[in-house]
Amino acid sequence: MAMSCTSCGHYSDQNLESCPKCRQAMKMTFLPPTTAVAEPVAMPAPLAPGSPSYPLPDFRGSYDIVEMILRNRFVTVLIALPLILLGFWFAGLSSDSTPRGKYNAIRLGMTPDQVHDILYGDSSFSSDSHRVSTSGDAQMSWSEGPIKIIVYFRNGKVVNKRLTGYDDDEVFTPALEGNRR
Repeated sequence: MAMSCTSCGHYSDQNLESCPKCRQAMKMTFLPPTTAVAEPVAMPAPLAPGSPSYPLPDFRGSYDIVEMILRNRFVTVLIALPLILLGFWFAGLSSDSTPRGKYNAIRLGMTPDQVHDILYGDSSFSSDSHRVSTSGDAQMSWSEGPIKIIVYFRNGKVVNKRLTGYDDDEVFTPALEGNRR
């Protein structure tokens, strides 16, 4: 057990109770003597350009990912294809071209032309038969299979709308509905 004197710095490998130089009490220490020379730390050799001394996988270089994908096309397709299809599916659910998206895009006070653009804007054909008058009461309807959107107008502005064909049919009734003339 190593002992060291706190007053004069004497260091001993023996179990002494007092310092032979200054007669002070010795204390146990785990540190090396202050005169000891530390061994130099061996650093690894610096990396140099060229081939390394250890084996690398077959795909190496700046295009590791590209080379790995090219070598493992089947696995890449098995992973990437479902992810791409899932992305297209999520994009289709959030688009405004769905009936629910069209219904939610219609707002109070819109004109018949604005509603017509929302309901029929993405179709390849448009008919003037869906146009409504801008005076008096009128309605415009749009359907796709069992789903139907009906929009009610008064004096050329949207006052109500209705969505049917879903399990949770929606009827929008504005707060100002009671102020009819």
